[in-house]
Amino acid sequence: MGDSLYVVGGRDHNEQKLSSVLRYDVKDERWVECAPMPSPRSGFAMCTLGECLYVAGGSTGTARGVADCLRYDVQSDTWEAMAPMQVGRYGCNACAVGGKIYAVGGFGDYGGGVCTGATECFDPATGQWTRLADMPTPRGWSTSFVLDGSIYVAGASQRGEVADVHLYDVASDTWSRVCDLPAKIRYGAALSLIHI
Repeated sequence: MGDSLYVVGGRDHNEQKLSSVLRYDVKDERWVECAPMPSPRSGFAMCTLGECLYVAGGSTGTARGVADCLRYDVQSDTWEAMAPMQVGRYGCNACAVGGKIYAVGGFGDYGGGVCTGATECFDPATGQWTRLADMPTPRGWSTSFVLDGSIYVAGASQRGEVADVHLYDVASDTWSRVCDLPAKIRYGAALSLIHI
């Protein structure tokens, strides 16, 4: 975001959830501690919109698949609770498109292998989440990116590996299958978009 990179929450080497927020200033080449999240969490989705970071879902304490959403204002270094999602989950994705936040997929409970195809949209203007069309293939720990106003979701864990790539058309609230990856991916993959 701007000239800074943010590392938020997660787990340490002892598997303890973290609330820490670290900002790396690219120009000054140094790390800065920021205001921590209100509670430790891991496995959440995060994206940027304007001058804010949005954190949705994740695992907090012993709770898995929480629905809460937080907003971090980078200018004031403060956290604020937003309305919760309608579907609690961890291992989901979040993308910003057209001034709104979209949360996609995830797991409803830890260790149960229960994936969800739930798709929701948070509108900062109203402060509310709206449930949208579900992904055809429920998945968690997938990877996603935005291209030309559409959200692409690939790979993930659905009691095994999946290879399909799906596109969510924000304008029509519809999902379509784009292609298959050359190999099935369970989790731990990342996507990057390069404009040539």
